[in-house]
Amino acid sequence: MLLTEKEMSVLKDLQTQEKNCIDKYEKYAGLAKDEELKQLFEELKKKEQEHYKTIGQMLNGEVPSCDCNDTAGKDYQPKELAKMIKKLTK
Repeated sequence: MLLTEKEMSVLKDLQTQEKNCIDKYEKYAGLAKDEELKQLFEELKKKEQEHYKTIGQMLNGEVPSCDCNDTAGKDYQPKELAKMIKKLTK
């Protein structure tokens, strides 16, 4: 994959943002007292690490693989997430 200078710059910026998110979620997981919240931050950190790696592949000229069918998101239950957040913020 050939990228323009501007595309490379944008990807580097995005990778920096992903790294910042990884660091924040790691910090929040370490500070969390509730085990469910800790696991949530760990899961979010893992997703950000995947994004960081994907962007790195693109910067190296590779075409990253993707889950075009979004198997991880097919069972997403926003109501369940809302219940968990409500429980944690009480």
